[in-house]
Amino acid sequence: MTQRQLRQTWSSLRSLGWLDVILTNKEGIVADGEQRVTVCLDPEKRGLKKPGPPENFGPVLRLPVSEVDRRLIRQVKNKIKGRHDKTLDANEFHKIVAANREDDLKELLGMSDQMLMKALEQSKLTGVLESQIEEETVADSVECPNCKFVFNPENFMIERVILEEETERIGAYIEGHDLDISDYIGLGKTQTVSLNTVYETTTPEATERVIAVSESFGVGIDETVKFKVFEDLVFNYKDDDLIYVTGDSGSGKTTLLRLFAEHERDRERKVSEFRYVGTEEGSIIEGLGGDAEEAMRLFAAAGLSEAFLMLRKYDELSDGQRYRYRIARMLSTDADVYIVDEIGATLDRVMAKVLVFNLQKWARRQGKMVVAASTHHDLIEDFNPDTLIFKGFGETAQIRYYDPEPKEISLTGDMVIEPGTLKDYEELERFHYLGRTPSHRQNIFKLTYKEKTIGVVLYISPFLSCSARNQAMPQYKGRGSKEQAELVNREITRLARIIINPKFRGAGLAVKLVRETMPLTGKRVVETIAAMARYNPFFVKAGMTLVGEMDYQPHQKKLVAIIESYGSDTATLHSPRVRETFINGLTKKRRDKLTNQLMKSVQALRGQGSQKEGTPGRGTAEADRMMKGLADKGLPSLLGDLLPTKRIYLYWENPSWIIPINGRNGRNEGDPL
Repeated sequence: MTQRQLRQTWSSLRSLGWLDVILTNKEGIVADGEQRVTVCLDPEKRGLKKPGPPENFGPVLRLPVSEVDRRLIRQVKNKIKGRHDKTLDANEFHKIVAANREDDLKELLGMSDQMLMKALEQSKLTGVLESQIEEETVADSVECPNCKFVFNPENFMIERVILEEETERIGAYIEGHDLDISDYIGLGKTQTVSLNTVYETTTPEATERVIAVSESFGVGIDETVKFKVFEDLVFNYKDDDLIYVTGDSGSGKTTLLRLFAEHERDRERKVSEFRYVGTEEGSIIEGLGGDAEEAMRLFAAAGLSEAFLMLRKYDELSDGQRYRYRIARMLSTDADVYIVDEIGATLDRVMAKVLVFNLQKWARRQGKMVVAASTHHDLIEDFNPDTLIFKGFGETAQIRYYDPEPKEISLTGDMVIEPGTLKDYEELERFHYLGRTPSHRQNIFKLTYKEKTIGVVLYISPFLSCSARNQAMPQYKGRGSKEQAELVNREITRLARIIINPKFRGAGLAVKLVRETMPLTGKRVVETIAAMARYNPFFVKAGMTLVGEMDYQPHQKKLVAIIESYGSDTATLHSPRVRETFINGLTKKRRDKLTNQLMKSVQALRGQGSQKEGTPGRGTAEADRMMKGLADKGLPSLLGDLLPTKRIYLYWENPSWIIPINGRNGRNEGDPL
């Protein structure tokens, strides 16, 4: 640029502001904005005979990137701005290709192999450049053949870059703007780490095979070679960041994790690393967490929230289940930093995505740092990192900072919710801890992933009377009247089952399925009575209101009192073996008393849930099923069916409900449900 153009540049900057900041690499060498640096540092270039006022400076962003990345940035920025000398372009191209970044160059500039080769062949300096690259003896200076401007990166070294952490707003540099400077380069991070490591080969023993290699390749067996894995790899982070490291196998990801773990231990932070877990004694639910509730939350974070699975031993788990259990064990250590190398390596890609999605949700809720590494790029979106590190071969690395927002798992892009059938429900029924299909079904909806059913939700007719419902919605209170029964049946449905294929558990799909299907029932109120709601809040996340824990019915209280008076408890009697031992140990008098109370409980079920006067309801069907079980399997079966469990009552009220007309929903076509 001529001096006149430089003066015009300065005038433009003062008039319009710094629309484009000066960019440098981590060493302060300019990647974009040499002319702007010139007009800032050299007063005569902008027509001033003495330095300008103190406010005449420009914003500089020092990017934590390597020298080759600086060259890539120059190419991208220059191609955006206009035409350039092909010889100078070829100069840059040669150095980028020599640094094994050919693929990045082609991708960023949209070049094919043929286009790149043509650009390189047009250079008149090709031979000189190759020798320069090989010998590294010639200064990196070039002269523009048009304006004779001589550019040497070393002449554009900025000693002090205005990026101190106390500077909170880029508005200090760009008048009229109010953007956090961390939006550009990830500032606001409270910690900085610099990683350096070099490996040197050792002299091997002169065996027959070693000598053969030496002769074949002309390599002296006593020669040693130094390999730089990291050289001043610097990045910023916060103590609760999620950091994802990716790159080719052998590029140094494991070394990076090891060095970072050492750095955090030096800061007196507790670090937990993912590692092998040996055979556990007893059920895996016993192996982690301070209590059952904490253990179940850790299992959910690892995608293992399946009742029967928690009761298995470690040796009974599949390889994928063992891997996820080891993740849960790691999370139970209450560390500050969790390190996971080759995350999800032994899992299929769908399961790996579910795992990292669950892990990042847990970490953000707990305020924990997780540093994970993988050769796979497909996990980045679901890990949703604050910092992303691409580790290449040699000392090169690219670092990207993000301001992540909560989002659904990426798999939902291939998911559909639609009406289902009893066959769809039965396909997943085995994954529910209760197993049996409720009667009086009203609606079934299914969730499919790539046309395969992975979730179902089942809605059934409600109880005609419910104390928790009466507390929350007294307008439905009443017992025995025909009008009250018609009102309840017309306006309320009960969510009785929600089943997600274990492979997809913990990824928020139960919330999605409940939230999106409740309006499709066409009812004013959706209610549910669930035991798992005590530990998993997905109903609340789906929009339901928590009323509280359901009290036992009178016949249930009497049954519990008898069991406890005999020296047992309902919790242990859910085990078939324990039930059988308990009943076999009773005297005839106690056994008869227990049987009598069980029959009273069966009788209490009859008539519950009837939809029309004089017709049997759901309670009668349940009672008949239990009596058949008694005839086939004996008293332990009936006791198992009638054992009460503590359950939670929740409900959702449709905000778009329209007053029914003549007993039917009065929603007009096109109205929202």
